[in-house]
Amino acid sequence: MGTVTRAVGIAALLVGSARPAAADPVADWIDRAVAIAYRADALATARTRNMALVASPGCPTTPRRSRTPGSTTASTTARPAMSAPRWDARSGCTSRRTCSPHCVDARPVAISSATFLASDSGRAHRPPSGRKSRPLTWTKEELVKSNRMRTIAIMTALVSTLGGSALFAQDKYSLKVPGGLAFSEFRGYEAWQLVSISQDGPAIAAILANPAMIEAYRAGVPGNGKPFPDGSKMAKIHWIPTKMAIFPAAAVPGAQHDVDFMVKDSKRFPDSGGWGWAAFEHDTASGTFTPATAAATPPQGNDAKCGFQCHTIAKTRDYVFTDYAPR
Repeated sequence: MGTVTRAVGIAALLVGSARPAAADPVADWIDRAVAIAYRADALATARTRNMALVASPGCPTTPRRSRTPGSTTASTTARPAMSAPRWDARSGCTSRRTCSPHCVDARPVAISSATFLASDSGRAHRPPSGRKSRPLTWTKEELVKSNRMRTIAIMTALVSTLGGSALFAQDKYSLKVPGGLAFSEFRGYEAWQLVSISQDGPAIAAILANPAMIEAYRAGVPGNGKPFPDGSKMAKIHWIPTKMAIFPAAAVPGAQHDVDFMVKDSKRFPDSGGWGWAAFEHDTASGTFTPATAAATPPQGNDAKCGFQCHTIAKTRDYVFTDYAPR
C-alpha cells in the first residue's frame, strides 16, 4: 500500500505542478505521471527487499553449504533445490541452481536498473562507481500491483489536468421533474426525425417526434380527426437565434434555451387529455439542464400537466399544435 501511495503522490505532484510546453500537454502529463509512478514502484520494491533473493512459496529447498569470510568452518543453510530453469537475478542468466520468486513461468520478466536509472529521477539511486546494476525483476503479484498503480496514476493525472470536467459531466438523463416526467423517458430524442420548425417570441425551435408519432403523422393524424396512439413522444428544442458568422444575413441557432417534452399515455394521464408534459431549462455557461419551475417562461408546475392549460386550445387536434411539414 505504501508503494501505491508513494507512486500516486509523485504522479499527482508532477501532474499538478508541471507546465510543459508540448503540443498536447494532457497526453504529455499523463505519460510523465505514469513513467514516474512506474519507476517509483520499482525502486520501492527493490529497497524493501534489498535485492535479496528468497525461495518462492512452495519451492522445495535443500541444504546449502557456505563459508563465513575468513573462516574455515562451513555452515549449512537452506537453498532452493534443483528445479526447472529459472531466472537468476544476480547473474542475469538461466540456471538450474536457483528457484527465484522473480520469475514468471520460468521466463524472465526483467527491468534493467540502467533503464530505471536513466532519467533525472533515478540519478540519486545509481550504484557506486565500478559496481554493476542488478536487473530488477517482478513477481506476478508485483505485476498486478503495478498495473493497478498505473491505473490510479492515470486517473489522478486526468482529474488534475481536466479539473474533472470531462470525467464528471452532467448526466441529463438522471433528471426528473418533481412529481412529473423524467428526462430518461425521452432518451435518444436527439436523433428523432424533424416534424417542423417554429419561432415563438425571441426563440426559434425544432420539433422532433419518435418513430411511433412520425408514423401517425404520415397516416394523417391529427388532421383526419384521429388521436395519436399511446407511446407517441415529441421534443421541442428552443435556441436563441444568432447571425451566422460567415453569412450575417442568415439567422441560426445560438445558445440553447430549453427542451420541452410531451408523451401520450392515456392511462397514466387521464385528466390531461392523455398527455404528460415536461420542460428542462438549459444553462449555457455550465452546459447543464434543470427542471423548469414556476419562475420559467412559460411557468411550469411540478407535475406532468405543466403544458395542459396551454395546449387546451388545440384539443380538437389531440392537443398537438404542430403539423408535419412537407419535404
